[in-house]
Amino acid sequence: MPFLFTVKQLEASGKPNNDSGKFFVPSYPKGRGGSTGYGNTVALHLCLAEAEVTRKFCRRGTLRTRPLLWKRGYWKITKSNPETGEVIEVFESL
Repeated sequence: MPFLFTVKQLEASGKPNNDSGKFFVPSYPKGRGGSTGYGNTVALHLCLAEAEVTRKFCRRGTLRTRPLLWKRGYWKITKSNPETGEVIEVFESL
């Protein structure tokens, strides 16, 4: 299934045909996010506090504490456009 996504706080390494890295996955309420995927999610604003172990999510002015979830991803570049910086990849998250 083709889709667009943005990865924040990505720490990636590897060769162009065998990349991998870890990334932060928000722990959304209602069974979405790191455990079941992102089907029909509604974005929640992330309130980061530099020294905290957990991250706080803002929803309608109320802070909710959620655990910090890290996932590991692997991807292979299938096509790229150096002029635009666009990259097309096959991506798998574990």
